[in-house]
Amino acid sequence: MLCRTVSLSLVPSSSFILFHVRVFFDCIFIVALHFQNLHHLELELCGYVNWFNKYRIHGTLGYMTPVQYRQAALKKIV
Repeated sequence: MLCRTVSLSLVPSSSFILFHVRVFFDCIFIVALHFQNLHHLELELCGYVNWFNKYRIHGTLGYMTPVQYRQAALKKIV
């Protein structure tokens, strides 16, 4: 799969998330997937946002998913 590359110098640090969302759309949604209708697009996008926010490993959270990090923090409190 070929994805368009964007120079990081063109992307301000304040729009880091926006840049990655754009790359995701370019590489996955536009190139690889074909949507039957707007509802199908919404379902796929919601699935990606759910994965990104709950299950993706974050370096700032000690390389844990947000769910794992929350559970570890709750264990420390109790």
